[in-house]
Amino acid sequence: IMKKNNINHYEIVDSTNNEAIRHINSNSKTNWILADRQISGKGRGDNKWESPFGGLYCSHILRDDNINHNHISQISIISSLIVLKTIIFFLNDSEVKAKWPNDILCNNKKISGILINTLYKNDKMNIIIGIGINVLSQSLTKSNAQYSFMDTYNDKINVLDVFHKLIEEFNNIITKWDYGKNFNGLRDNWMKYAYKLGQEITVKHNDEFIEGLFSNIDETGNLILKLNNKILRFNTGEVF
Repeated sequence: IMKKNNINHYEIVDSTNNEAIRHINSNSKTNWILADRQISGKGRGDNKWESPFGGLYCSHILRDDNINHNHISQISIISSLIVLKTIIFFLNDSEVKAKWPNDILCNNKKISGILINTLYKNDKMNIIIGIGINVLSQSLTKSNAQYSFMDTYNDKINVLDVFHKLIEEFNNIITKWDYGKNFNGLRDNWMKYAYKLGQEITVKHNDEFIEGLFSNIDETGNLILKLNNKILRFNTGEVF
């Protein structure tokens, strides 16, 4: 898996995932897009991701002929593990959890979100992994009630240090993953931090709300919900 880091750093973009799409379409070799600010950052669904100065906003472009569509659910889990490990490196004891499929919480408030897009170009699949992390709270436009910020727990933190650690974790974990051969070990690592594992949760899927017990993540990254004697699998959705 390619580990060379070709980084383009911008002051302002509409969104790093949009910028990644432009790089793919222009056949550029860039594989990391970093922006100090996004003016139309997106979360999952139609959610906006507010992106003032002081946050980490980046996208990684995975171009690899050995990665295929079946890997996407796994990539969602390993991306979330990469971000989780990065945040824990700086915050050590704080209560950091992975919320399926790809949010990271700190003390039950969102500290990071991940948005994965795929783009086919010349019959090749490109996977874009967009990552937003709340690093500094100094330019606060986000409501504190809803979000956590890394500098609340570590006042020596800065955005570029977090970005460089993220790249290091990315290269390390994506190599370990080895096109799914070692997914189970990485999934087990993710599960140690899983939010509400073993508890009753509500999954919103296609505008339907389904309640059950969050029992596991399967070998492709799907969430397994136990509902009376039934087992339901979700590859997309939102957990409450």
